[in-house]
Amino acid sequence: MLFKFFKRSKSNDNGLQHNILFAPNYLVKTKAHKDRTEYVMGGHSILNIEHEDGKNIGLYFDVTRTQNANKLSLTDDDSLHLGFQSLLDTNYLILGTRKNLAQSKVGDKLTLKFKDGNAITLTLESCSSIAKEKKGYACNLRTEISDEVLHLFTTKLVESYSFELQNSKEPVNKSFNADSRRKFREAAQSFLFVLQKHY
Repeated sequence: MLFKFFKRSKSNDNGLQHNILFAPNYLVKTKAHKDRTEYVMGGHSILNIEHEDGKNIGLYFDVTRTQNANKLSLTDDDSLHLGFQSLLDTNYLILGTRKNLAQSKVGDKLTLKFKDGNAITLTLESCSSIAKEKKGYACNLRTEISDEVLHLFTTKLVESYSFELQNSKEPVNKSFNADSRRKFREAAQSFLFVLQKHY
């Protein structure tokens, strides 16, 4: 009689499969190309690892979570885009700046505040020259991040941010909505998974 309670359910199986396919650290498939390997992750993120002479030289998003770009749009007014990339052994948080943030430049400070009250402040630098040839590395600005900071993005939700601009006395303060916070954490989880397991 107990088998009735443990009978397989097709709807439950399909639901489980659906959830797994949308898990940010679930590798759906890989595809090898001449100079790179493509990794399709749950949630439809696609990352690429570049190869040269048998060595990995770069990691970047081709498509981020639900967005056809290497960065996520995280503000309702579409002014800030964030993403991740690695070049050789260095990891970066990359920025796309629009509208009132277009005035940000090298040397400005970006502070990201987490939901638990912690915060990190990062100094912005110029984008890699490689981005002129390969759009996966494209950004307006970037900032180097440590392994510790990268791990923070995978476990905590970023609630808000502020810019200290050299050409303005007033800082720019804005917050992320709940959906953006979740998507950014999921993008970080996909990035870290490929970085640790395959890069």
